[in-house]
Amino acid sequence: MRHRPNLLCVALMMSPYGLAVSPVLAQVSVKLDSQTQTMGRAFTVHVENRRHTPISVCVDIGMEVYGKDGPTPAPHPFNLQLRTAKGWATQLIGTDVGNEEVVDPLANDMTTDFLIQVNHPGTYRLQMQYSRDQTLKECRFPLPESKTVSSSSFVVQAAPKE
Repeated sequence: MRHRPNLLCVALMMSPYGLAVSPVLAQVSVKLDSQTQTMGRAFTVHVENRRHTPISVCVDIGMEVYGKDGPTPAPHPFNLQLRTAKGWATQLIGTDVGNEEVVDPLANDMTTDFLIQVNHPGTYRLQMQYSRDQTLKECRFPLPESKTVSSSSFVVQAAPKE
């Protein structure tokens, strides 16, 4: 599934006339459709690779989201971080014993979607480590030629009373 890019970063460039602002697109981005999510409800996260080459991410295949029909598999490559008074704190959301992470290649100029669910209110962001090594066969951290990308912060609110 191809998506049109809509993440805009700003780069400052020097010119003989001083600083100039120029738009620059991020090469790899993590985006949400909304900056407000509902506690306990799954939402979609888009990972976009605008590089000219594929990337590799490690996906925890033990992840699930929970709905009215019970658990649904929802593997994803993210660390969830909660904003605290001291900064960002990584939350334990994955399988901690016996987890299995597999390499998931993401082709150049492609977007892939993941489901995630947050069960407590607060302000969060998602972080994802990826490798520029296109031949990656297994997930061993730190990943070779790795970079980390973060989503914008988003708020998780309690579900409205029904």
